[in-house]
Amino acid sequence: MLRQSLEIIVMNLRALPQRWGSSLICVIGIACVVAVFVGLFAIAATFQDILRSGADADTLLIMSEGADFEGNSTLDRESVNVIGDSSLVGRDDTGVLASFEMSRPISTNRISSNDPVNINVRGVTPAAWRVRSGFRLIEGRLIEAGRFELIAGRAARDQFSGLSVGDTVTIADAVWQIVGIFENDGGATESEVWGDLRSLQSVFGVGDTVQSARVKLVDPQQLSAFRDELSLDPRVSVSVRSEFEYIEESSNGFLEIVRLLSTPLVVVMALGAVFAALNTMYNSVAARTREIATLRAMGFRFFPVAVSVLAESLLLALAGAAIGVAVIYVGLNGYTTNSNFLSNSQYAFSFVVTAELIGRGIFWALIMGFFGGLLPAVRAGRMSIVGALRAV
Repeated sequence: MLRQSLEIIVMNLRALPQRWGSSLICVIGIACVVAVFVGLFAIAATFQDILRSGADADTLLIMSEGADFEGNSTLDRESVNVIGDSSLVGRDDTGVLASFEMSRPISTNRISSNDPVNINVRGVTPAAWRVRSGFRLIEGRLIEAGRFELIAGRAARDQFSGLSVGDTVTIADAVWQIVGIFENDGGATESEVWGDLRSLQSVFGVGDTVQSARVKLVDPQQLSAFRDELSLDPRVSVSVRSEFEYIEESSNGFLEIVRLLSTPLVVVMALGAVFAALNTMYNSVAARTREIATLRAMGFRFFPVAVSVLAESLLLALAGAAIGVAVIYVGLNGYTTNSNFLSNSQYAFSFVVTAELIGRGIFWALIMGFFGGLLPAVRAGRMSIVGALRAV
């Protein structure tokens, strides 16, 4: 029976050029669905990876109570002192492992189009690169305290103008010099520029307030104890979570929007592709009525005939999947751009079409091919010899 099925499948494939029109419609339909599916979810996966990159499960993010992102958080001097004085916060040879930070948008231009955009300038102390395990200076040097100096993220340097070592940037009527370029595991902070915290507080006139604190504990297992310690202290009103938890919470809303918008579109397109496959395979069965009748007269039974039709549908779906994946991979994978999807400031990112997404695209293409070929396969397998000959 298997041999019979293979013989009919080979015969069907040889006859495909005679039905190239309807077959091409099926292939293109499935290719479009796969391309849209892989493309949309590659965008969502890329954004999530950007957020997760550079996030450390052992690094805690502290913001004011009720703040859902750093921009609307405020920590005063007393909060800073309480956090830094905690015995649960880790220390190294340089000092306490607590980075107190603030950020503000500044204006620059895209290199590609020269149109103005906002990016984040982050005020930091040397603790910023000590609590970030993925931080690495790749060019120039680090900033010095009290000076109007900046280090730029690699993505910011590559996407926005005037951020190479030696360039100058005007912030709040003060001229700042770019003295270094850094990486941070490909995370969103690579689209920022960093400067001395005290200097930025001065030019922005925010006193000694900060927006967030990133800390490492002596023992990561003491998160609950550290959270309880701060919640019981009447001098502070803060929320404590791991940096990874914060990233997950921040990305869920965006990813949910992508899913809500993309799923109906993909479903509608998939239904259209299934109907195209149905039409293609019904036409194939109709064009091969004499052939099927002859095969049945020669002793070929239901299973080999039905399998041959279903196999043809699956192979057409596989061809469509290959085309759709190839188009998206060539056009999207590695493509670098920037967007303000995270906030009002621009973040640079490179799209990544992963093997997992490609596998999903091929899987759903085969599902569409299966359902598109199932009914025509059953019809072909059940076709009687007499009925087939009469229909010729």
